[in-house]
Amino acid sequence: MVKVRGREAVIHYPRGVMNCRIEEPVTFRCQWQSGEARGQAVFRAQEDGTLRGSWGRGESAEDGGPWVLAR
Repeated sequence: MVKVRGREAVIHYPRGVMNCRIEEPVTFRCQWQSGEARGQAVFRAQEDGTLRGSWGRGESAEDGGPWVLAR
């Protein structure tokens, strides 16, 4: 579930939650938390409604690999 308020979004996914800042042109820069694990993620909104990007641990938004969020 995605809740957007202005330039901020909260994204709930099966095992956690992300708090995101929305930048132009539709880029989401997020901090995620799943249990005790935390990290960063960056996504770009796609025309089909998915968010495609990458995630990482700690301060990295890339060292965990690709991440696709679909409705």
